Amino acid sequence: APEHGAIDVSAYQCVRDLAALDAWIARAQAAGTIAFDTETDALGATSANLCGVSLAVAPGQACYIPLGHAQEGEGGLQLDAPADLTQGIARDGSDDEAILHELTRLAAEVESCVAASEFRFGACAAYRGLVVMRIAELREQRLAGIQTIDEFMARRFSPAVATVASTSRRLHELSDRVAQACLLLSTRVGIAREKQNQALLESMNRRARLQLRLQETVEGLSVAAILYYVVGLIGYAAKAMKAGGLHVDPDLVVGIAIVPLAVLLVFSLRRARRRIAEPDPGSARDGRTPD
Repeated sequence: APEHGAIDVSAYQCVRDLAALDAWIARAQAAGTIAFDTETDALGATSANLCGVSLAVAPGQACYIPLGHAQEGEGGLQLDAPADLTQGIARDGSDDEAILHELTRLAAEVESCVAASEFRFGACAAYRGLVVMRIAELREQRLAGIQTIDEFMARRFSPAVATVASTSRRLHELSDRVAQACLLLSTRVGIAREKQNQALLESMNRRARLQLRLQETVEGLSVAAILYYVVGLIGYAAKAMKAGGLHVDPDLVVGIAIVPLAVLLVFSLRRARRRIAEPDPGSARDGRTPD
């Protein structure tokens, strides 16, 4: 066997994010042959909990992937990023655009990792089923002082399969949490937009009321102006008739004409307003669908 010099363990890396994990997966695929080990908190295969995974692609080139450590900030794989984003959504005054950008980036990263690894997880599950079936077909019997193949695989192979299953499960849970966070943010943005639309409609209603009041004021002034000019014309006509020899008092004629003219002008303006508000019969006929 070839001999190697002293190995610099300080060059070993601790995988803390999905980008580094993808890089090590690519290096393992390129190497073809790797060394793989699992770290658990107990020796029993049925009671042990997975703590992390060790991977080596060459002498001095190895990494550790912590999965079940209590303090994720000290080396754990950051698979709980949606928790911080969800807390950001719950806080008042948070930047929804920044949170949405981070959620989009995280969702793309998670989906890329799931797409790149899902077929490997499926192959591992199929291989495990094949191994279990082949061991069962051996019908091995225990010999004194000799470990059975089933026991050996339970100690060496089963934890690795459990690691793969745990990683697959956590990736899918992460994808579900990101989707849930996106749904929460969409709901928050939708509520904010509804409030903005409601405020905009209220502003438009206030402007419409102001325009209506202004229009009514202008109509009143228009009635006064028209009445003034019409009464003036009647006054000039009365003076002309008086100058022509008729016994007509111009002031009396003007005073008598003011009230009927004012009523006539008001009635005409209201009628014109009603005609404007009524729908066009021609357009109603054109928009009617045949039975």
